[in-house]
Amino acid sequence: MYIVNGIVLLLDALGAKTQTIEDSREYMRFINEGVEFFNEKLNENKIHPLEIRTFGDTILLDWEIKEDTDIEKLLDEICRVARVFLAIGYQSGFPLRGAISHGGYEKTDLAILGPALTDAAQWHQQADWIGCIATPTFSFWLDHLALSKKISESLYLYNYDVPLTGDKKKSLKTWAIYWGDVLGSGKTTENSDAVGILNELSFYTAKLQFPVGTEQKYSNTREFLIYCASNTHKHLSFNTVAGTLSS
Repeated sequence: MYIVNGIVLLLDALGAKTQTIEDSREYMRFINEGVEFFNEKLNENKIHPLEIRTFGDTILLDWEIKEDTDIEKLLDEICRVARVFLAIGYQSGFPLRGAISHGGYEKTDLAILGPALTDAAQWHQQADWIGCIATPTFSFWLDHLALSKKISESLYLYNYDVPLTGDKKKSLKTWAIYWGDVLGSGKTTENSDAVGILNELSFYTAKLQFPVGTEQKYSNTREFLIYCASNTHKHLSFNTVAGTLSS
């Protein structure tokens, strides 16, 4: 076991997706295809392959931050991974919800334990939608990186009032990952405007079953994706962070 400073991504399938052997096989097939897709792409770019852990229908990924780590490139890689998992999961019938955190943790070949994982675990089921949010700790860290100009721009992170479960009026202002423009292909689609994304989302949503009481999650998801597609100038950058903090 060794101590790591890094970033943790936790994704969880909405609803019970592993109650039968058949469902479990389909879910594992989806995860394996996602990992194979990324490892092939990461290999091409000489980036370290993904290490993925699963427990039940929860997916856990982590990235160690070292002294020579290029934070901007790392964040870009993490967002790309999360975006494609969210999009492929949705179109495969496995809508995912999760959170990204940053901090310290202890790691072995079998387990990850520590503050970063605890933070992600506390927040990964709090958003009332399908998608991935930055925990408050990670959001503050992103603000700091942007203001200190250690990162300049991410086309995938949007500052948004994320609706939370429980109280319909409760929300969290944080960064969230935009994934609507990769629906249907695993790569950015030509129809990446709001209308095109709404068409893709409607097509795959029609194939999903809505357990009673979950309708609002899909409505909230649609609103967020349309917002991002309609506000491409509001993604993470030094200027947007500075404006957010001063308003």
